[in-house]
Amino acid sequence: MKTLKEFPDIGTLKRRMQSLSMLDALLFPEWEYRYFSFNKDWSAGEAMGSIRNGSGDDVFVLFSNVGCFIKEFYHERPVSHGAYICVPPVFREATREPASSPEYVTACYWRTCQSNRWEMSGNEGKFDPETSFLLAALDGNLKTYTAFLEARSEKVLPSDLVAKIFKHHTLTASIADGLGYSGSRKDLKNEADEIGCPSSLL
Repeated sequence: MKTLKEFPDIGTLKRRMQSLSMLDALLFPEWEYRYFSFNKDWSAGEAMGSIRNGSGDDVFVLFSNVGCFIKEFYHERPVSHGAYICVPPVFREATREPASSPEYVTACYWRTCQSNRWEMSGNEGKFDPETSFLLAALDGNLKTYTAFLEARSEKVLPSDLVAKIFKHHTLTASIADGLGYSGSRKDLKNEADEIGCPSSLL
């Protein structure tokens, strides 16, 4: 994603976050090594996704009945103290979500279910994929994301299996085994249920 116009619609963004969170759960059973996480039942009528790189940079994405709100923070960029001023009232509560550390914000983005475009505040009102490198990972490019996964896991991954999860296909035991999942099958099923990833695990 190079511009705000290239951001996916809300439904596509949600599925991408779920798929990338499922891939992280498969390849990194230990939480501290994961970048992506997702909880489809964060609270009543809300789902929450996050991206963290362990170096102080993070992205939080809140999906609700009114739309989607994104808050990002990069520790090498200054805090944007006025980032929430332009946020519409329907997303005001999202700007106060304690889990997202709302006081640390570089930029924020929002889109209502009725809108056909994203809006943003902070970072001088311009989306920069180099600055917003965590958010840019949601561009839907399977090739670059697979390379990113392989660099993190330090192993070559079967691209066909990565593609199945990436495209939100049903997670099966054979896919988990093929990707080298090393945790308990029960834990994986619970994670798939929490993420909202389709699964046939027992």
